[in-house]
Amino acid sequence: RKAHNQLGEIWSEPLSDRRQAISCFQNVLAIAPEDRGAMQRLYDLFVWCRDWENAADTLLRMIDTEAEPRQQIALFVELAGIYEQGFGDPQMAAEQLGLALEIDPLDDGVIGQLTDLHARLGHWDAVCETLRGFLDALPTERRRAGRTRRIQLGEVLHQRMNRSTEALEVYREAVDLDAGDSDARLAMARLLAQDGQIDHAVREHRTILELDPLNVDNLRQLRALWSRAGAYDLAYRAASVLVGFGAAGELDQRIYREHRNKQGTQVPKAPLDAASYEAHVARLEDPVAGWAVLSVLGESAHRIRPPAFDLWQVGKADRLPPRSDDPLKVM
Repeated sequence: RKAHNQLGEIWSEPLSDRRQAISCFQNVLAIAPEDRGAMQRLYDLFVWCRDWENAADTLLRMIDTEAEPRQQIALFVELAGIYEQGFGDPQMAAEQLGLALEIDPLDDGVIGQLTDLHARLGHWDAVCETLRGFLDALPTERRRAGRTRRIQLGEVLHQRMNRSTEALEVYREAVDLDAGDSDARLAMARLLAQDGQIDHAVREHRTILELDPLNVDNLRQLRALWSRAGAYDLAYRAASVLVGFGAAGELDQRIYREHRNKQGTQVPKAPLDAASYEAHVARLEDPVAGWAVLSVLGESAHRIRPPAFDLWQVGKADRLPPRSDDPLKVM
């Protein structure tokens, strides 16, 4: 056994005769069928030779002799790669990933690979089934940990399968599990707006404002909704924040300029650049700090939600002038 192993290494590396090396390692397995080192070397050699059939057979043999569940999962994932990239059979690859999930239904890495594979194949029903299986398997104490997959499920139902009612239920479930989940609320607000439920959508956006006052995506959607509803003063207030953060689109800037020209006020001299926004604003985790930023950003931006100074123990004397033209002073 030892001699065959040594010969296999010699044939494999110095002599580069991989067929002879394969023969040696096969001899090792004839003597010791559970020699995992020999199996691994055989597998590597078959992959190098692009002998996918024997590579797959060797992986199956390794799976049968592996007692550690995590290692079994890793081998099934490897086998899925052989079927997809070697044989060009993504359906068989999906079956191997499914077998890995039978060992651990909560393996998020395998869930991600399997949903990506089904998505590339256009099997959206299978994507939903995989995600629902993961969410259903979560124990009660870990259900909030599935927020990313829950939102993903909602997006697939809405965007790929045109099942908006089901998607809305998924988002509501996410919010029920965590009322502070601004991503789920944002997705739900977007869906409500598309469904024509503008008042309900605005209500969700206002809730997000309380949770995350400086959420740019939320402000963009709010500006669009207020414009759509004819609430132009409110739309201007949202646009002014976006302009101050250097995150305004063309329409945001036009609304901002037109409103200021109408009011006869000047445009701020120093809107934040992207680097300043990312460094000083985007990472604020405290909503109170976010509202503090809004309250000094401009003459109307903070009126999206009137400031309550007692929340952060300052008085009006601590504010910058109401028409401050340099948002960088906010920092």
